[in-house]
Amino acid sequence: MRVIRILILVLSVVSGLFSQNDVLINAKKEYSKGNFAKSIELYDSLVESKQYSPELYYNLGNSYFKQGEFGKAILNYEKALKYKPNDNDIKHNIFLAKRKIDSEIVELPDFFLNRWWIGVTNLFSLGIWTALSFLSALLLVIVFGFYWFKDYSFSGWFSLYVFVLILFLTVSIFASFRKEKIIYKSDKCILIKSDSLFNAPDSRSELLYKLEPGEKFQLIDSINNWYKVKLLNKETGWIDKSNCEKI
Repeated sequence: MRVIRILILVLSVVSGLFSQNDVLINAKKEYSKGNFAKSIELYDSLVESKQYSPELYYNLGNSYFKQGEFGKAILNYEKALKYKPNDNDIKHNIFLAKRKIDSEIVELPDFFLNRWWIGVTNLFSLGIWTALSFLSALLLVIVFGFYWFKDYSFSGWFSLYVFVLILFLTVSIFASFRKEKIIYKSDKCILIKSDSLFNAPDSRSELLYKLEPGEKFQLIDSINNWYKVKLLNKETGWIDKSNCEKI
């Protein structure tokens, strides 16, 4: 009975994989035919079934780009970039999509330490950071074993142990930060519909900016149907939640 259940589980998984592959193939065919709305529908069905991958988001972004929906194109390119932060094709397409929107927001650079931290974190994928954490932990155990059982009076072993411990902690911190960026919801958001930025969570308050789809900002606070956001020029304001989506 248990064997039959295992066989049924394996067959269902294999069937699901073939089904997903068929959807991807059909989506690519529709895209090549110029049926971008249909390709979006097919790619979205995979996203809704939680089949996340940088290739899926990249292709979905391309379909939205061809459809002229540049806000949603940028949103999906940014999601793809979370998985592959050093991919030049994704970065180039974000650049092309941003050129299509009429934005009056001039981006100001982040503090250099923040740029350095993000740059180091993005050096490797989550898989590589995880592997490095495992290897550094293994090395830590080996060095500790030599220090404890062989010649613990030798100060060189202790120095090496401290060095490997610091290495392990450093790599683990970067791996955890990389994992958090991918698995958990980002504090970054993309505007998918034209909207206005207000001085307070009230449409009757002072209007600060008219924003176009594709604008990117950081979420700071949330009240009812409003997000308090920080724009790329570091100015803050309030925007309707329904018109933006988290990366």
